[in-house]
Formats: sequence, C-alpha cells, structure tokens
Amino acid sequence: MTRRAWIALGATLLAFSASASPAETRLFHIERSKNANIVAYDVRLNPRGTIDTSAPIDGYWMRLAEDGRRKELSGLEKRLAYGWSAKRHGEDGLILSLKALPDREMTVVHGKNGYEARMPIAGVPARFVKAYVKTKEGGLLPKVLYVDFHGHRLDNGEPIMERQKND
Repeated sequence: MTRRAWIALGATLLAFSASASPAETRLFHIERSKNANIVAYDVRLNPRGTIDTSAPIDGYWMRLAEDGRRKELSGLEKRLAYGWSAKRHGEDGLILSLKALPDREMTVVHGKNGYEARMPIAGVPARFVKAYVKTKEGGLLPKVLYVDFHGHRLDNGEPIMERQKND
C-alpha cells in the first residue's frame, strides 16, 4: 500500500470512529400503543467523544409504522409530551428530565457500553432502555392509562420493569 493510501485509510478510520452510530449514542426510546412509531433519545457527542454540552440530547421520531424515516419533534411536542431538560452533572454527565415525567429524573453517564440513562426502576438502580405508553385514544388528547419502564439492573444486568398507572 502506498503512503497516500495509508494516510487516506487512517483519515477515514479516524472520521468513522469520531462519529458515533445510533447504537452507541441511543439512551432510550418511547413506544406507544397507538402505532409502531417511537420517539428516540440519543446523547450528542463532541469530536472528543464526550457529551456535547451545547446540545446534549437529540430527541426525534422514528416513523417505524411508515417508512422508518426520522422526523423532528414539533415545537408543541417538545413543550408538552416528548420534550426534555438537561443539566450538567459532574465532568461528563447529565441530569435528564422528560417534560411528561418530571418526577422521573435520570442520570446520563458513561457506562460499560457507552453512554446510558440510569434511574431507579421498581426501586432498583437500573439502566433505562425504553418506556411503553398505553393510551386510550379519543377526544382531543389521548388518555394515558399506564407507562411501563424497562431497563436492566445495574447490579446484575437482569431485565427489570415497573408499571406506573395513571389514576
């Protein structure tokens, strides 16, 4: 291989490693009973591979019920159901709160397999991976019947789930 080819290969590999794939940056997602579309939440990383403090979270629709394309959340969706607030926590972490679930704060930290969202699930420290929202459709807005929180225990990695009913 020529010197120029080695340099090109090295530059390509460096660029590839600096840009994280969705699997490496996905914190969690929200599924709904209405259809297969999900809202995905990814951590944004800077070129150093740490959290981008200027815009740390990327939340968006994955239109799985349609063609699988990405669609940005609307302003109304960000203000109400699917929005979030994030503040720094330590050198390279966040405290993350969803607008619809302000009492379920999570901590975003670098874990064994990249960044992860951690919060208690069923009273046990866990890596949060998804929420499933069961709704009753009709009227102006759907009524949330319950939310299931799914994750993996931090102590042994086993799956864990908690149901929060809307009374």
